[in-house]
Amino acid sequence: MSSHSASSSSDISVDLTDAFRSMILNKRFVLWDDFESALKEFQKTTYTRYIHTESRLLKDVRFRYLFVSFNCTFGHKRKSEGLKVRQKSSKFRNCQSKFRVRLEEQGYVIKSYKMIHNHPCSSSWMVCDPWTRRLSSEEKENLKPVILHCESADEVIESIKERTGKQVTAADVKAMKATLSTASNGYA
Repeated sequence: MSSHSASSSSDISVDLTDAFRSMILNKRFVLWDDFESALKEFQKTTYTRYIHTESRLLKDVRFRYLFVSFNCTFGHKRKSEGLKVRQKSSKFRNCQSKFRVRLEEQGYVIKSYKMIHNHPCSSSWMVCDPWTRRLSSEEKENLKPVILHCESADEVIESIKERTGKQVTAADVKAMKATLSTASNGYA
């Protein structure tokens, strides 16, 4: 489904054009929910994630948007919120993969797209995206005893992977422990 060519580790090109054409571009989406379902399936199948970077809302909930621009999560860089120097490395890779969807008379239509990624599109690479590691509130609640009472981050990581299929990091575990322990002490 994807073609990889690499002359060095920084020279990666993954072309998902064929998958995009078959799963999104060549389909008709009468309602926004139809498009959103297809996008979720595309992202799941291709190990990618796209985020809204620009949109115009409509009052009609069936259609929701007049247009939406999507960028690969590894290509969209949030505006900096201060002058602090970033201590951790960023997931930002300047990926140029993006597309734009617009509501027209016959439904939602893709107006432009670029499906070349400059990073691997694989399950192991998606661990770099904090969004895919995030636990739902229900998952957090179910795993709360494990997160709070296991001494070893490795044990917590393994339990989370067994129960949810999500691969979290030691830093994620530390952050969850801090959040859950303050919440259970009545500070949240």
